[in-house]
Amino acid sequence: MEEVLKKSGLQIGQLIRSKKISSEEVFRLHSQLISRFNPVLNAVVENNNEQGLKRARQLDNDIKNQNLADKPYYGVPYTCKEMISVRGFRRTGGNYYHKDDIADETGTVVERVNKQDMVMLGTTNVPEFGFWFETKNTIYGRTKNPYNEKKTSGGSSGGEGSIIGLGASPIGLGSDIGGSIRIPAFFCGIFGHKPSYKLVPLTGHFPNSVQSLSEMNENEYPLTTIGPMTRKAEDLLPLLKIMSGSDSIDKQAVNNHRELLNKKPVLKKVYVLSDPEIHGTTRTNSEIKKSVENAASYFDQLGHSVVEIKSGFFKDALLMWSSRLSGLKRSSFAELISPNQAINPLQEVSKLLMGKSNHTLPAFILSQLDGRVHDTQSIEYNQEKLRLFKSELNQLLGEHAILLFPTQPRSAPYHNQLFLSPFDFAYAGIFNALEVPVTQVPLGLDSKQMPIGVQVVGAWGNDVLTIKAAQELEAAFGGWQPPEFYS
Repeated sequence: MEEVLKKSGLQIGQLIRSKKISSEEVFRLHSQLISRFNPVLNAVVENNNEQGLKRARQLDNDIKNQNLADKPYYGVPYTCKEMISVRGFRRTGGNYYHKDDIADETGTVVERVNKQDMVMLGTTNVPEFGFWFETKNTIYGRTKNPYNEKKTSGGSSGGEGSIIGLGASPIGLGSDIGGSIRIPAFFCGIFGHKPSYKLVPLTGHFPNSVQSLSEMNENEYPLTTIGPMTRKAEDLLPLLKIMSGSDSIDKQAVNNHRELLNKKPVLKKVYVLSDPEIHGTTRTNSEIKKSVENAASYFDQLGHSVVEIKSGFFKDALLMWSSRLSGLKRSSFAELISPNQAINPLQEVSKLLMGKSNHTLPAFILSQLDGRVHDTQSIEYNQEKLRLFKSELNQLLGEHAILLFPTQPRSAPYHNQLFLSPFDFAYAGIFNALEVPVTQVPLGLDSKQMPIGVQVVGAWGNDVLTIKAAQELEAAFGGWQPPEFYS
């Protein structure tokens, strides 16, 4: 029965529809694994056990009367990042001033998966306001890596990465503004897809309300994207099809999602950059470099043209990402994390040292740096550079090419070590600024028995091609490898 914990969502759905296992049994198996390990990992912050079991039983009773042809995930469990609204559940964004907030609305992506008769296991942990690539906050605490509890799960979808990497959820709903899906997916050994910008509506994503999102113009729209996180690659595209397309609220989301996601692209060329030189970041270690090169060699063996890109091609990635974020019309980060009173820097430092602050150190630092890193002239200069670079990358990749690129320069480090290399997120974050689709693919374990992987990048709207490449790499390298407690 525990073999179910290693299957894809599609495989589980098929077992439920063929009545080889009940939705209730599947839900119990996953929730039992959560109960066993979550006290250590701290990945799930609010369980849905009672209502989830009730819903699973109802689906089992109703299965005879259902037309399941268009519901491949009937009865399949999933988890949801706490920053995405689920009515009746807390939506704090890991921020002290929102610690008592209960969502009174359900986000569009959650509504869409629920209409498929999927069953939520619970919501998962995030860093404060989602703005750090390690998951810790003053409400829920720290989330740990399922392969080594002394190491980080990444962020900001760190709770999702941890619980899916554990095997206790087949599918998760994450979001990504600077690598927030891909970095935890990389650190925790799973698949994660950052969709093309505006392919998936943001309705219900923290901190925006339905009303504020509906009134946003182009210059106010967040850089965030919502996307799927899974233990098997075959779930990525079906879930993306379920999640994508505009709704009645998010006026910025695209309407041509069906056309984009029903394409049958042909891969002809593979670009590869295994050791990028990015100002302000760490260079890739030998094992990460080798894993990216191995992925490229595999595509070469399949007969695809493989072309190496110069190491400095993305050298200004950090500047371009930060200028893209700085160019948005929005509240300052200090106002967001502390809406009721201004932060006094000296007092806050004292509170942080004594462990009495309402905020985490990354959030405090960002609140002090936000808007001060660049002047208006440098922002405009780097935005123009980004615009030209985005056009160059999309032309380079076109309809038939992908780029293989490291997700991070090393496997998951110990807790707090990311403070020593705070800009390494730019390996992933640059592709948010470039607005292109990226699929994170696990490629096994390194010498420390920690997951490693690669980003597969495509031109805007070419999500199908990056996911197809991910499936090829999963077949070749094995994909997600359950933590050793399974053996």
